[in-house]
Order: sequence, then C-alpha cells, then structure tokens
Amino acid sequence: MNYIYYIYIVYMKDIFELLKKWDWRLVAILQIPFTIAYILIPRYVTKYYNTQSLVSYKFTITTLISAVYLFLLKKFTFYKWLIPAGFIVQFAMYYQYLSIKESPNAGLANASIQSSNLIFDQLMGYLLFGTQLTMKSILGVLITIIGVITMAFKSNSSINNFKWIFLALLGGVLQGSKDMIVKYLGIIHGNKKLDIMSLGTVLFGIAGILSFIIQYYQTNTILPVLNKDTNKKSDKKSDKKSDKNYKLALFAMLLAGINGFFILNIYNVLTEISPSPAYSTLPGVIAIIFSSIIDAYLENSALTYKEIMGMITIIFGTGVISYNN
Repeated sequence: MNYIYYIYIVYMKDIFELLKKWDWRLVAILQIPFTIAYILIPRYVTKYYNTQSLVSYKFTITTLISAVYLFLLKKFTFYKWLIPAGFIVQFAMYYQYLSIKESPNAGLANASIQSSNLIFDQLMGYLLFGTQLTMKSILGVLITIIGVITMAFKSNSSINNFKWIFLALLGGVLQGSKDMIVKYLGIIHGNKKLDIMSLGTVLFGIAGILSFIIQYYQTNTILPVLNKDTNKKSDKKSDKKSDKNYKLALFAMLLAGINGFFILNIYNVLTEISPSPAYSTLPGVIAIIFSSIIDAYLENSALTYKEIMGMITIIFGTGVISYNN
C-alpha cells in the first residue's frame, strides 16, 4: 500500500503540480498526443469490440484510477445534479464513439462532434444563463455550420452516408447538455472554481455503471463483447491474426481508460494556467488535423477536397467562437 501511495502522491501529484509551473503553451503541446489517442483509439477498438463495451470499460478504468488518486490525496467534493449529468455523459460518449466508428475518417467525426458541442454551448448559454452572444460568435456559428454542410454533402451521397454526421451532432449536443449542468453547478456554488477532478470522477463513475447495465441488458454479459461482423474467416492463419488483433484491441481499451485520466488532469491544469479558458480548446483543434492525417494513412483512404475544406472551415469557425470568449 505504501508503494502505491508513493507512486500516486510523489509522482502523479508532483507531475500535475509541476505542469502548473510550465508555460501554458507547453502544457497545450503535451495535451495534443493524449487528445489524438482519445480520437483514434475508439476507431481501432470498435473494429473488433462492441461500442458499448468500449464505453463501459473506458469509463470504469478512468473512474478507478481517478478514485484511488483522490482517495490518497484525501480530496473529494460531491456536487448535486451529477447523477443526471452522468446519464447524459454515457449516451454522449456512446454516440460519439459510434460516429467515429462509422465515419470515413476519425478526425472528421471529431470535428463535427466538437463543433456541435460548441454551437450548442453558445446558444443554450445565451438562452439559459444570459451568456453574451456577440456578432463575432454568431459569425463563428454560421461558418462552422457551413463547414459541416461542406464536409457532409456529396453528389452521390445517400442517407446512410449521413449517419455518422447525425451521430456526431447528437453526441456533441448531449455533451453540451452536460456542460449546461456543470455551468449550473458553478452558479449555485457561487461561481466558485469547481473541483474538475472530483466532478469528472463522479460523472464517469455514474456513466460507467449505466454503461454496464445497458451492455448486460443487450448482451447478457459484462465482459467485452466482440462485433458480430468480425472474424468471419475460419482458416488458421486468419484466426491467429484475428486473435492477435483482439488482444491488441483489449490493450487499447485499457489505454483508453488510462488516457482518460491524464486528459482530465492535463485539461484541468491547462484551463487553470492559460490566459483564457478558450485556449484550452487549442490541443483539440490541432489533434483533429493530426488524427485526420494519421487515420487517412492507416485506413489507406485519402481525404476528399470537400472533406478537407469542410474540416478547415469547421476549425476556423470554432476558433472564431472560442477566441471570442
């Protein structure tokens, strides 16, 4: 137990405290590879395992690591309204991962998710909390919408081609609904700084429990579930290769949970030390570009001109919105 305490407190705590002394730009750069992994890992895992399984284990692993960390730090704050927010987070993550799985490119899916999230936050923040809605932010919203339309519509598109877009927009809106609850929490706590680590741990914990309940209802098991369309070939060579891929996908599922812990902490540090909270969106924007390129290379599927222009337009539009705040 002393050894575990040493690892978590002496190393982890000191690492995150050390990051607060860095220039915010360096912390933003550090966040980029974790964000790229956040986008690309679901793409790989869902090729072999059920999307609901990934959501269940990702949330659970992140929650366990975070809970032990908070326990050893003897630091925890529980906020009201987190239970409905946790339910929303589960469905938000499920639809986001499903969108990444179904999309032609993981970066494109994430661009759509982040844009719909940001637009929803702007509009609902104005309607519910009187957040200022300037001409600049309205312009950013319109530019972003044009980007999504440009990226989505093709001359030979059918309704099935739009499925991943709908899933991405739904996932972003649900994530925005969670943001509104967190915003409300900040208001009822006198606009005091919320403990993001405690908040995230409870949210992920509730989402993880709900995810396992849904998975058990659907599959009668809480173990990772294989996709129905995987491993159709039966020869020994393909079976051996598939077995290796399944093991790698399980390992990637574990990494998704660990990665979630570091993203939560580094994002918290970046939000705290950056000149503006809007700057914490920078790693996400850069990660979209890199993940799009990496995914196109791995899938051997080049991005089309419309997809590239749509993604650039979305990034520009979300940038206008973010740096208006």
